[in-house]
Amino acid sequence: MTLRGKLDDPEFVFRFSSVSPYTPTMPASRAERPKEEQQRTGGTDAGVPSTVAQPGQCLSYAPAAVTLVGALTSKTFPGRPNYESVEKGDEPETYWILNIAQPICTNQSQDGSHEAAHDVSALQLLFTKPEMYQSYRSMLDTNVKVTGYLFSAETAHHHTPVMLQVASMESAQVP
Repeated sequence: MTLRGKLDDPEFVFRFSSVSPYTPTMPASRAERPKEEQQRTGGTDAGVPSTVAQPGQCLSYAPAAVTLVGALTSKTFPGRPNYESVEKGDEPETYWILNIAQPICTNQSQDGSHEAAHDVSALQLLFTKPEMYQSYRSMLDTNVKVTGYLFSAETAHHHTPVMLQVASMESAQVP
């Protein structure tokens, strides 16, 4: 019943005819959103309509955009082969984390693919283009405002229950 046991002696074997990267689809502009959603989500950031997190309000997963403010840090997690300990030989995997002062909650997605989450105060960030890391690197260890799309953790490389796919990021003051 361990991860290692499942890798050495799996209960199921899958054969894939093709594999491709997963990228959630997102409307590129405000004009592509229904009018009701434009009114509900309010402000924009880089052309992306978003909901700004309010205390006690649960946020929705993609395709709804959200804006969160917090401290941007990096953290190293153990990776392959066992996802247990870098010191014991697992590959180090370093990811960027948004630490928010006021924990959020999420609503279960309508299709049930993302579960509701509560007391979320750290979100692993996902960038869709490698150059985004370079563009935003100077913001590490500072306070930032991030607009993007929430989704739930799906793989062993996802280290927070709720992830945030970044559409834009800028420096911010945290009260």
